[in-house]
Amino acid sequence: MAGRHLVGVSVASIYGGELPLPLCQVAQDCLTSFGQLQADLARHGGRLVLTDLFRPYRLQAELKRRKPRLAAAPLASYHCAGRAMDVALGLVGLDYQVLVAIMAGHHWFPLASGRERWHFQRTRDVGSGGRFASVAEAVRWVGNDAP
Repeated sequence: MAGRHLVGVSVASIYGGELPLPLCQVAQDCLTSFGQLQADLARHGGRLVLTDLFRPYRLQAELKRRKPRLAAAPLASYHCAGRAMDVALGLVGLDYQVLVAIMAGHHWFPLASGRERWHFQRTRDVGSGGRFASVAEAVRWVGNDAP
């Protein structure tokens, strides 16, 4: 499923090769930042390796059903908006604090709770210079708000 504001990206995954479709998509306004992030990590001797990026509504709903204490509901997950990634921390090749600093330089931030160290999200809507009013608004913007 391709959303109306999602674009495909090329990124390494833990699955042996690149992250497969439909997971390898980001929100349109994150595309430039995503590419610059990959280049910046490489300049520092690291590389971006992911377990997840975009999640279609049904996949997020299934994950919530299987892991209710860990996964968010589809309209509460920035993964469903193409604005969150789960990084394979052991494969990045950089110290965690260095990774966090580089990610922050591209407006990708870890969860404030620190509960999922591998999860980074970009909540800022660069197009308007502001933030979405809610996660659900960001999910609806990419057209991923229904099963």
